[in-house]
Amino acid sequence: MPSSGGGTPSTAAPAAQATSGYNDGTFKGDASYRVEGHQEQISVTVSLQGGTIASVSIVNSESNGTSAFYQQRFAQSYQAQVVGKPIADLKLPVIAGASKTTGGFNQAIKLIRQAAAVR
Repeated sequence: MPSSGGGTPSTAAPAAQATSGYNDGTFKGDASYRVEGHQEQISVTVSLQGGTIASVSIVNSESNGTSAFYQQRFAQSYQAQVVGKPIADLKLPVIAGASKTTGGFNQAIKLIRQAAAVR
């Protein structure tokens, strides 16, 4: 079941936060997805500044050899399509043939958007 981790919003740029609709800070989202009858996990950590992704990292479960192959290919390719992009409308297309991993990443980003939203 997907879950979102806590975030630590910063108060360094309140005007940018109000404009972007997202708090600055570091946020984590976890998602799970099924591949070939087993469960895989992806954990995504994002640093936001003014609604833009300043940095991102992932941890994949790599619990199956075939899944690990695609997860590793995704891990080598995704950052260029994420860093510097606004989180508001970020949704990656399939990257490096890793359709399930990409879907899990997009689910984690959705959870991060919810956690980072200015309320």
